[in-house]
Amino acid sequence: MTISFYAREPHFFDHLLPIWQLVGGDFYVGAGLEEYAKAHGITPVLGKPTTGVAVVAGVGDLRRVKYLDAVFLEHGAGQSYSGVHPSHPGGSSRENVILYIVPNERVVARNLGVYPDVPNVIVGCPKMDRWRPPSKGPDDGVIALSFHWNARTAPEALSAWNHYRPILRELGQTFPGKVIGHSHPRMWPTMKRRYGEAGVEVVTDFEEVIERASVYVCDNSSTLYEFASLDRPVVVLNAPWYRRDVEHGLRFWEFADVGVQVDGPRQLVEGIERAWADPPEVATRRREIVGKVYAHMDGRASERAAKAILNLNP
Repeated sequence: MTISFYAREPHFFDHLLPIWQLVGGDFYVGAGLEEYAKAHGITPVLGKPTTGVAVVAGVGDLRRVKYLDAVFLEHGAGQSYSGVHPSHPGGSSRENVILYIVPNERVVARNLGVYPDVPNVIVGCPKMDRWRPPSKGPDDGVIALSFHWNARTAPEALSAWNHYRPILRELGQTFPGKVIGHSHPRMWPTMKRRYGEAGVEVVTDFEEVIERASVYVCDNSSTLYEFASLDRPVVVLNAPWYRRDVEHGLRFWEFADVGVQVDGPRQLVEGIERAWADPPEVATRRREIVGKVYAHMDGRASERAAKAILNLNP
C-alpha cells in the first residue's frame, strides 16, 4: 500500500508535517507551496497523488483526490457550524475517507453522525507535539494579533477585522515595539497591507508567534486553542455579527471563555492587560477548556496518528 501526503495551503502542510516525518512517503504540494515545503526540510512533489492512500487536512484537497482512499486529518480544534458543510467536522461529500484523525470526542460524534462506518482515531494535535510539555514562553510582553478570514459558512465564521481596525495604530502606540501581526493564511492579502500601514510587524509563521508572543489576541481560529494549550493567555475578539443566540459549540460559545473576551476595540487594551496578568480564575478555566479540546497533550499525537495510518488495510 502506497501512502502519500498532500497539501496545497501552508496551514494544512503544518498539521501534516509531523505525521509525515514518522510515516514517510511522497509529500505532494500545490503550486506556490514548494518553497515553503523546502524551508521545512522537505523535497516535495509538485502535483497530487494518483495512487494509493492520500493523507490530507483540508476538504479542498480531499476533493482533488476523490478517486483515492483518503485519510482526513482534522486540522483544527474541531469548530463546526450549523449544518453539514464539507469544510467542518461531520461535513458532507467525504465518501472517500477511510479514516479520520481527530483531536477530541466532539469531532468523533460529528463525523459518526454522517459516516457511522468510518473509524475515528483521537490523537490530540500533532502540530503542537514539539511544544509539549508546554513552557511559559517569553516574558517580554509581546502581543500577537490574528484574524480569521471571511468564510461564508456562518456569520460567526467571518473575520472581526473591520470591527477592530480603528484600534490597530493605537495598540502599537500603547505597547510600543511589542505588537506583531499574524492572520489566517487566506487573510494575508488584506492583513499584510493593513499591518504595514499601522506600523505593526508582520509575522506570517505561527511557529514564530509561539516563539515570540506572551499573549495571543484572535477572533476565531484553532490557533486560539493551540496557543492556550501552551498555558499562555489569550484574548478572544467578539464582533457584533457573532450571534449570541446561536450555539455552535467550542468558540461559539461554550468555550469562548478560553481567554479574556472583549466585544469592541475600546475594551481591547484593558483586555490585553488583564490577560497578561492572567488571574487565577482565567488560567483555571483555560486549562479546563484545552483539556477538553485536546484529548491528549503528551507530545505523542503524531505517533498515534502515524500508527493508525500505518495500520490501515484498505
